[in-house]
Amino acid sequence: MKSDSVEIELKAHVDNKDAVLEMLHKRYSFKGEYFKKDRYFSFDSSTGKRNVRIRTVDGDSVITFKEKTKQNGIEVNDEWEIKIDNAGKAEALLEYLGCSFNYAKTKQGYLFRDGELTIELSLVSKLGWFLELEYLAGDNSPESVTRGETLIRKVLTELHIPEASIEPRYYADLIHRASQ
Repeated sequence: MKSDSVEIELKAHVDNKDAVLEMLHKRYSFKGEYFKKDRYFSFDSSTGKRNVRIRTVDGDSVITFKEKTKQNGIEVNDEWEIKIDNAGKAEALLEYLGCSFNYAKTKQGYLFRDGELTIELSLVSKLGWFLELEYLAGDNSPESVTRGETLIRKVLTELHIPEASIEPRYYADLIHRASQ
């Protein structure tokens, strides 16, 4: 089944949120602030490989699932999204189908655009500030992945984000570790 999109993304820890936010405002197109509420369910909580996310932003909700891979330290994910009218009923359906609640997270922050790139400076619950960079590609061909990686790394350089700040782990792993 063909995905809705292929997202090529990377996240990095941000030590000085105010300095990064100031650079973002100077260099990129500000689109607004956001608050995202995510609830994750899985068919197998021990592996977390079959996660389903229900995300609510400004009263609108979507169910998302992804086929995740990494190439050169960057996530390359096939993603499917379905708009839903009632997040509570969707959660009940997932539980009825045998999914178990895995974890929740919230993200609030600032949204910017740079051409084809989405840039978010996000405060992630329990984890702190992150810079998230995402390029939506039509496919996961080597050319698309290279283009996305090039755009992402250009922004990291422009914002003086060191390679050591790049976070290779998924948020799920970070949140589980922080909860222990």
